[in-house]
This record gives sequence, structure tokens and C-alpha cells, in this order.
Amino acid sequence: MELLKRISLGVFVVAVILLAIIMGGLRLAISNIEYFKPEIAYLLERDVSKGIVFTGVSGEVNRFNPILRIENVSINLPDRSQPLFIDHLTVEFDFWASLREEVPVVLEISGKIEKLELTRDESGRWWADEFEIGTGKNRSSTFDFIESLAFVPRYLKLDLRRLIIRDEKNSATYLLERVSAHINYQQGQFFTQLSATLPDELGQGILVKSVVGPDRSVFYIDVSNLQLPAIAGLFDLNTWGLTNGALDGEAWINMSGARVVAVNGDMVLKQGLLQVFTDKTPLAVDYHARFSAIQRKSSWRVTSNVDRLRIDNQNVLGFRAQVEVADGPDQTLVSAWVNRFQISGLPAIAGQWLPANVNQQIAQGKLQGLLRDLVFNIDLQRPEEFKIGGQAVQVNNEAFGNIPGATNLNADFLLADKRLGIKVHGEQVSLDFAGFFRAPLKFDALELNANASRNDSGEISFSVNKFHASNQDAKVSGRVWMESDEHERPFMYLRANFTDADASSAGKYMPIKLLPEKTLAWLDRGIKGGFAPAGDLQFHGRLSGFEKLQQEKSGEFFVDFNVEQADVFFAPGWLHARNGTGRVLFHNTGLEFDLDRASYENLDNARAQGSIADFNKAVLELGIQADSPTADAIRIWTDTPVGQRYREVIGNLHDLGGDVSSDIKISLPLHSGDEKQQVRVLVDLKNARASARNWGLDLSQINGQLQVTEDTIVAHDLSARYFEDPVGIEIGTVKPGGDTIVDVNGIVESRNLLKQLPENLTRYVSGKSDWQVRLNFAAETASDEIPYLQISAASKIKNTEIALPAPFAKSSQDSSSVSAEVKFFPQQIHFTTDLGSDIHGRGQMSSSNEQDFQLDSLEFAFATGLEPPAPPGLHLYGFVPEISIDDWIQVFKGSGVSSSDLLRSASLEFDRVNAFNRVLEKVVFEVNQTDHRFAGEIQSSLLSGRFEAPSQISPQNPLVVDLEYLRLDKLDQEADYAALLPGDLTDFRFSSQALVYHDMLFNDALIEARQIDNTLHVDNFSMRREEIIMSGKAQWDYDVTDRSHLSSVNLGFKGPDLGQAIAGLGFGDSMTDGSVDFNGGFTWSAPLLAFELDNFKGQAELKITDGILNNVEPGGGRFVGLLSLSALPRRLSLDFSDVVVEGMEFDKITGSYRIDSGILFTEDTRMDGPAAKIKISGQTGIKTRDYDQLIRVTPKIRQTLPLIGAVSAGSTVGWGLLLLQNLFKKSIDDAVEVEYKITGSWDDPQIELIKAVDENQQELPKHEK
Repeated sequence: MELLKRISLGVFVVAVILLAIIMGGLRLAISNIEYFKPEIAYLLERDVSKGIVFTGVSGEVNRFNPILRIENVSINLPDRSQPLFIDHLTVEFDFWASLREEVPVVLEISGKIEKLELTRDESGRWWADEFEIGTGKNRSSTFDFIESLAFVPRYLKLDLRRLIIRDEKNSATYLLERVSAHINYQQGQFFTQLSATLPDELGQGILVKSVVGPDRSVFYIDVSNLQLPAIAGLFDLNTWGLTNGALDGEAWINMSGARVVAVNGDMVLKQGLLQVFTDKTPLAVDYHARFSAIQRKSSWRVTSNVDRLRIDNQNVLGFRAQVEVADGPDQTLVSAWVNRFQISGLPAIAGQWLPANVNQQIAQGKLQGLLRDLVFNIDLQRPEEFKIGGQAVQVNNEAFGNIPGATNLNADFLLADKRLGIKVHGEQVSLDFAGFFRAPLKFDALELNANASRNDSGEISFSVNKFHASNQDAKVSGRVWMESDEHERPFMYLRANFTDADASSAGKYMPIKLLPEKTLAWLDRGIKGGFAPAGDLQFHGRLSGFEKLQQEKSGEFFVDFNVEQADVFFAPGWLHARNGTGRVLFHNTGLEFDLDRASYENLDNARAQGSIADFNKAVLELGIQADSPTADAIRIWTDTPVGQRYREVIGNLHDLGGDVSSDIKISLPLHSGDEKQQVRVLVDLKNARASARNWGLDLSQINGQLQVTEDTIVAHDLSARYFEDPVGIEIGTVKPGGDTIVDVNGIVESRNLLKQLPENLTRYVSGKSDWQVRLNFAAETASDEIPYLQISAASKIKNTEIALPAPFAKSSQDSSSVSAEVKFFPQQIHFTTDLGSDIHGRGQMSSSNEQDFQLDSLEFAFATGLEPPAPPGLHLYGFVPEISIDDWIQVFKGSGVSSSDLLRSASLEFDRVNAFNRVLEKVVFEVNQTDHRFAGEIQSSLLSGRFEAPSQISPQNPLVVDLEYLRLDKLDQEADYAALLPGDLTDFRFSSQALVYHDMLFNDALIEARQIDNTLHVDNFSMRREEIIMSGKAQWDYDVTDRSHLSSVNLGFKGPDLGQAIAGLGFGDSMTDGSVDFNGGFTWSAPLLAFELDNFKGQAELKITDGILNNVEPGGGRFVGLLSLSALPRRLSLDFSDVVVEGMEFDKITGSYRIDSGILFTEDTRMDGPAAKIKISGQTGIKTRDYDQLIRVTPKIRQTLPLIGAVSAGSTVGWGLLLLQNLFKKSIDDAVEVEYKITGSWDDPQIELIKAVDENQQELPKHEK
């Protein structure tokens, strides 16, 4: 082993040494390569190409491979006068292969050419510098690509910096940059690759790869933005009509020898222009397809999958096609098959082959749909003789020319030699006959076999041997033949029968080009429904209108069918017939129908006949006979144009009843001529009934005959009942088209003529009188200033009583002329009335719905004439001898009428006015409402002053009464205020300079009050009597739940001379002088002005200073009665009649008091005078009028010394002490303080001495009274 290792190592070392020697020698040889120039030339001629000449050589070693660089190489090709020049040529040898083969083996030859010029002369020959590439006669015979490759080196990589191509034939020059060519020869085949960057005029780039053998070759070509016109012009290529376009794509070309036998590839054509005919506008084409082409004998078969095709900005969906082109000397025949093709792309493609007008029609048709198994044959030298056939699926197109539009059609077709055969079938199909019908016809199912042709003179014929169509409107079958040319309207023959037809859909199938416009309009309006079990339709003639058919007798049109459940609308404004059964016949320009049964609104079993002789001057002659309820007949009549003139009047009729028999004859012009509608209606009324609440009419049992024409209404001797009272009625029209007069006469209940007034007012009218009433209905042509209805009524109203207060009162025995006139306008009523000779009235009412009227204005003039119309509201003026306000208040209560809401002005004089149980004489009353405020004055024997009342009274804006004087009797609470509640009052401010109440005079009276919900707040009241001022505030609450009252008052008296005020009130000289200050607060459960002692509660404070109680009777009971407040009720009423004879001087009287349940309590009433101090405590029964009090008297002993003199002088104090002394003898003589108990009634008080105490506080013995 060791030996083997040593041998191997030695061999390796020897090899390395040899290799180093070889490489060293090789490098030495390369560095002196100039010495081997002949040997190099020999090798290049042997292995690369013969005729190689060069000027310089250099070398280097790349790893083990030697590289030779040869400068200025020229290659002399056989049979060429000019050599091929290469600026730099590099040859790389394969070192190892050369060792193995023992000869130099070339690995690669590369060359660089700075510039090369190719020139195409005017004769089409190509030159490289002066090197002629071909003779220009025929490229395929003078340029053998395989033969040329034999003179190219076996391993060649050639880079050309600039290639200049001069096309002298087309005067163009192109510069190609970065041209690279690779050629490799292996096993008898050449492998080549050529790439170049193209100038913008030729494209962007090109790449060509090939495998070239002696018999077969394969080429791969990849181009980018290759400009077809420039390439085609450069190489004289046939572009099949493409005059412009840029090509992207790749292709594999198979050749046998020099002949192309197959091509496969993927091609994108952009911005292409296809010029098939020189006299037509080229088509803009964008194209993307995968294709395969095979040459078969003298023709080519091309199969293409088109992914995108856009022609003239129209997208054609992808399809697969197979085309075979046979190119001969006399024809270029193209046969094609397309598996599927979108019809929307057909106009763009077919436009090059069709005549201009047909092409335009197809383009306007906007064809859509799908073609399947399309077979196409065309000779490109005679393209007008093309043939095409196939299947069309879901075809949709718009109508053009005489070709109808369609949707959802399927068809098999063949088009050749200007003839078209087609078999059509489809579901949910729509056919548009280009204006022949008003809208496309829609069918659930359609089948037809048709043929169409066009000759050289432009005549078109179209025939349908058989067709079947059905939809929800009808089932139709028949045949059609039509012919037309450019000079005359088409001639058509149509024969069809239909079943299960819906008459309401007839308008869809009316030939609008044949019927007059007004006829079509009437048919549209007229036929609203119906069912035709079967019918026939026939037409033959030119499509120029039915009138020419009849005038020229050149054809005929008729539709004949029976109808059931027909709905016919005869004319605008006329009600239509329903559920009609009969026969209908359209014949040329006329119509007849006979309905043996029909309904009009609620009129069943009516009969109707009608005809239109000529649709061009259409007049509908109509007859209707029917029996019906009155309400239905009136409604139908007023809905007609003739009855509409009375619609506003009859619209006020309600509760229509009874029966009528009607016979109606109507002539209705349906055109716009001078003829007018003619109507004659005979109506037999049988116990008919009608009421008009707005007019106060109620008629029943109406019998008689009424005749109505288009401008008159006449009725004689109609009988009826007016609110159960028999009346006679006459109706007539003043003149044709004029006013209609209705006269009603009879003895009727007078109250029934006042239905518009509130029932609470009309209830005062009773009795029957002879009335004459006239209703004047204005003509239809009357202006809006004329009332549509005027009612006049007159009567002596004998036997009618008016139980209203004066001045409207009237007994049933009196006779008084009464007249009234009422004018009805839309939403307004004007009226005037005269009641006797002294009362004249005028008023106006309005309504937003002509149902519920409200009074806007009312004027009454008393004993004077009516003045010019006043603004809205109630206006009263004149003289009325006597009126009772109390009675009128009772009338208005509950009537729903508020006089204050209506009153706007009054100027009235009265001799006597009874108001609130008082009598006012010689009253002058003036009031006006301005700016939402009443302002007035009143003068009478009891009061005089002014008042203001805003329309919206509030605490900030109260009712104001400002009087100079007011005289009031003593109030009778039960009579005057028992029913009064706080809610009946309002916010007010009352003042009177002088207020006389029951012969007592008060000055500067003021009351200010607010009413909120059910509470009256008297915020301030005050009045003055002499120098005593009474003031305070009060509140009155009412609980609506339990109907209870709660009143409260805070009262104060203050002044310097109470004695004088008492004397002025008529109570005598009970007190001399005396300043008073009284304040109290009281409540009671009763109305404010009706307090009751049982629930009277409160507290008070009293203080009187520096006064004299006059006329004190010398009796203990009277004296004590004065000082105790048991006499309070009489004191409060200013009654001092119980104090008589002598008086008592005092410095001060004070006390606090509480009153509850009719009992007055005090604990601290004191009187302090010069003679004594007196204190009173206990209670006084105000309601029971009795005493229960303790009185303590403390004489002022030291002040009694001058007693005797005082008594002799008649001193008041002397009299008082003398009275005590006489009354209690010894006890009072020795007493310093005495207590008494007072019991009994006010009229007979019992005084009992309780105790007497001397100055030593020893109780003295008691003595009897």
C-alpha cells in the first residue's frame, strides 16, 4: 500500500509539473501570438469560414482556455464581390477538448461591429454596404437561408452596435440599436438567436430563435409593439387590409425546407385599422387571440380562439372561429365557422359588407344576443355575395326601418342573395313594430315561420305563413303578408283569430298609424275591461290610415267579437259602464256596440247601445235605460258634464232616498269640432227623498216627472213633504243655460226654516204659517260674484209665536210681515231679514268645508235703517224702548253663541233696561272693539262711567271699570250671588269716585282682582268714609271635586275720627272723636259675599284712643255691654242704638279677639280712662246673642276727690262713678278692685258681683244687685 501511495503521489506531481510546463508554454506562446499569424489564419479558414483576412491578433488565457482577439476582420463570402467586415473578433479555444482531440477546438467566436448599413433599393434588392443580399426578383428563389448558414462560423456571437436600414423604395431610414446574433452548430443543426431594439417607427423590440436543419426548421418570434404598416412596407407583406396597428405577440413557425407549413401563436393587435373596401371608412380594431394555422394544398385553415375583439369602439365577446382561405388568381374565398359570437359585435363586422343604408339600420338596431354554429362564406373580391347561416339565441334588437325590434327571440336563419329565411320561437318575447303599435307587443310564447327578401330596386317583401302567439291578454293565430318599397307605404294582409281576450288590453294592439289620434284616445279611455271568448280580425290594404281604406275602397279592416264583463268609459266626465255583456264591432272607421246588460255605479241591469259612425269626426250616440235608487241616479247625473253645473248645489243634498226610472239619450262629440253635447234625460220620481242641512231643507215623498237636457231642467206639479208638511214644487230654467228656479209653497212649521241657527234659539219659535220660498240656482256661466244659490222666503207668520225677549217677541195671534233673503257663495253665506217694520238685519257666515258654517258678521238696526256694511262681528244700533238683560242672558246660556265673541260695536238707547234685578232708566250705551280691546261708555240713573275689556284678559291686562258714581241697594245674597263661582269672574280693576250703598256714601272705592283656575284673588280693596280708610285683601277658592267654597279676608280700619265716621253712616253720635286701628283676618266655608257664622273663623286686633263713648245708659248691664265685645255684631254693623243717655271718656281701648263657630273669644280687652281701668275676658255668642264674660273694674280712687263737684257739673266720669256707687253701695265704696260675671242674652244681661277687694287686699262682703 505504501508503495502504491508513493506511485500515485509521484504521478500527480509529474502531472502538475507537466501542466505547469504546458501552461507556461501556452502563456509564452500567447504572448508571442503575432509569430503564429499564418497558422491562425489557416485554422480560421478550416474551422470558422473560408476567406477570412485580418490585420492584427492578440491573446490571453482565461483560466485554461486560450483566447485570441483579432482586429479588422474581413470575410470573403463565395460569389460576393464585397467581403463582410467585423471590427473586433474574439475566438476562445476549449483547452481540455483540444488536448483530448489533439487539435484546437473552438469554444466560442464573438464579434463586435460598430455599424452596419442595410439598403433596400427602389427595385427591392437588399444590400449590406456594397454586399448584395438578393437580386430583388423573388426572395424565395434567390435567398436560401440554409445555404447562407453554411458560410457562417459554427460558433458565433455577434454584437452590432448600430444597424442602419435605408428603404429607398419607401424613402425611409431606420436605426436599430443593440443588435445581437447567436449561432451554434450542433449535430447537423444550427441553433440561432437574434434580438434587437427597434426604432419607434418599427416598434419596441424583436426576438427570433430558431432550430434550422437541412429539411425542417422551427422558428420562434417574439415582437413588442411591432408597427405593421412600416414592417409591411419594408418587406412587401400582405396585411389583409390592416393599414395600421401595433402588434404584440409570439409565434412558432414550422417550415419544410423553405416553405411555411404551420404557425401557432398568441397575438395582440392594438390600434389597428382594417380597410376591407377602399370606398368605406376603415374599422378601428383591437384584437387578442390564440391561433393555429395549417397549410393544406392551396389553402390555409386557421383556427382562432378570440379572447378580445373591439371594432369601432364596440366590444365583441370572445369566440372560437375556424377560417379556411383559398387564395387563387381569380378569387380569395374565405369560409368560416364560429362556435359562438355575440350579435352586439355584428354591426361593426358586417358593416363592411352591407349597403350603406342597411349598415346604418343594423347599427341603429343595437343588436344583442348570441350566434351559435355560425357558417360564413365570402369571396373577398365580391364581398356583397356573402352567405351566412346559423342559430340566434336570446336575440334583442331595436326596431329599424320596417324591421321590427325584438327581445328574447330564438331563431334558425339563412341569409343569402338578399333573401332571408327564418324560423322563430321564443318565450317571454317582445316585438317592437317601430311605431305601428304604441308599445312593443309582449308574448308569453311565440312561433312563426317567415321569409323576407329585397330586390335590386329596393322593394322588400315579408311573409309569415303561420304564427301562433299567446300572453295573458289573448291567444292569437294567423298569417301575415307585407310588401313595401321606397315610394309607397307598405301593403299588408293580415288575417287572425283570437280567443280568451282581455278587452282592457285592446289599446296595446291598436294600430296607431292607421287610426286617428282622437279615436285612439277614446279607445284608450273607453275600454277599461272585459273578456272576449272569441273574435276575428282582418286587415288588407296599405298602411296609410283607415280613412283611405274607406274613401278609396282599397281595403278593409274589421274586428268582430262578443264581450263579457265589459267596462266601457264613454267620455271624460261620464261614468263608465261595468259588467257589460253584448257584441262589439269595429269596421273601418266606425264602431257599434250593443250591451243587453250593464251596470253604472250602483245601477245594475241597465241597458246601453252606442255607435260611432266615423272616428275622424267621432260622435258617440249613446242610449241608457235603468231603474235605480234616487241617490245612485243623482250621483251618476252630477258626475256627468251636463250635471256638473249643478254639482255644487246637489252636493249639499243628503239622505237621498226613493226610486227613479231614467231614460237617457246622449250625443257626445269626441273630436274638437263645434258640435256640443246633447242630452235628454227623463226621470220619473217615486217617493224620492232629499235633505240639505246647509240650506235647512228636508223634502220627502217627492213624486212627479223631471226632464233634463244639456241646458235646461223642467218639472211641473211635483208634490213633496217639507219636514212632514205638504208642499208644492215647480222647477224651470229661465232660458237655455240660464238660472234654474225652484218654487216651494205651503203651510209649514216656521221653526224648520231656521235650521241654520242654534237649536237653543230656534226653540223659541213655534207655529205654522203660510210660506212662499224660492230657490234660484245660478247658471253655470255665472261669475263668482253671483251666488250659486239664492233663497228668498216671505210670510205674514200668522199663528207663529216668537218667545224671545223684546224686541223680538211676538204672539201667535199677531200678524207681522217677515222676509228673508239668503245668498250662498262657495264657503260663504250672505243674508238679510226684515222683522216687521222696525227691525232690520244683515249678516254673513263662512265655512272651510261648506258644511259647518260659523257666523262672521251680524247687524241689527232698531227703529232705523241699515247703515253701510260694517266690518266682521256683531253690530247693534238704534233705539229700543225696553230690554231685559237678564232674560237675554238666559237665552244665550247654553246656546253655543257668545255675544262677546261676536260683538264689535253697539250704539243703543233705551228708555228702560232691566239688569241684575235692577232697573236702569234713560240708558245710553256705546261700545267699540278696536285692536282686540272693547272700550265703551254707559250713562244711566244708577251709574255713569267708562269701561275697557281686552279680548284676552290677564292679570297684566284686566277688565277695567272706571265709574264716576254707582248706586247700590242692599245686597240680597241669595238672589244675587247664590250661583256665582270664582270661575265665572275674570281679572278686573274696579274703581268708583262715589259709591252709594243703602244710603251710605263711600269715596275712592277700588277693587283689584285676579282669577286663576277656580280661585279669585282680591289683591287689594279699599274705600274711604270721611277720614276712616278701610283696606285689605281677600281670596275665594272653589273645589270642583266636592263643590265646596273657602273664603278668606284680611281687613283693616284706620283713621283719626271714628265718632264722625259712625255718625256719617247714620248711627248717631255714639262716639265722639277716637282714633281707630283695627286689623283682622277671617275665613269661612261659603262664597266670598255670603259668609256664615257657623263656620266663620278668625282673629283680630283693636285699638281706639282718645275718645268718648256717648249716651251711656245709667245701668250696669248697658255699660258692661258696651265695654264687652258681646255687642260686636252691632258694633260691626255700626249700630250703637243700645248705648243711650250718658257717655264715658277713655284714653285707650285695646283687645285681641278670636272668633270660631259663631263665638267670639277675648282674654285681654281693656279700657283705660280717667275714672277707672276695665278688663274684660270670656266669650260672646254672636249667633246665640248671649254673654259669658268676666269684667274687672279698677277705680282710680285718688282721682275721685273732686267727685262731688264733677257730679254736680254733670261730668261723664262723675255719672259713671255715681252709677257704680248706687249700684253696689257699700262694696264699691270701700273697694279698690271689683269683679263681675255677665251672663244671659244681649237684651237681658245678668250681672253678678263676684268679689270686691279693698286697698289692703281684703275681700269685701258681697251684696245683691
